[in-house]
Amino acid sequence: MICSVCQQFPRDKDENAFVKGTTYLKIDGIQAHEVSESHIQANSRDSALKTPVHRSAACKTLTALKRQTMTNS
Repeated sequence: MICSVCQQFPRDKDENAFVKGTTYLKIDGIQAHEVSESHIQANSRDSALKTPVHRSAACKTLTALKRQTMTNS
């Protein structure tokens, strides 16, 4: 079994069995991987790539600042 998200966004310092592939299929191992820091970060990176720029948190913040600046002028 592999984790495609962790495989796409591996962390160099981690020895993640789900990146290389594992035959350990017990549910506790899969659940532990799902809440691991490396898996959570890989999911975050994957989501960031799939989010259109105009919907990103950075764009929303910049738009709000621009509106605020224009109203205060």
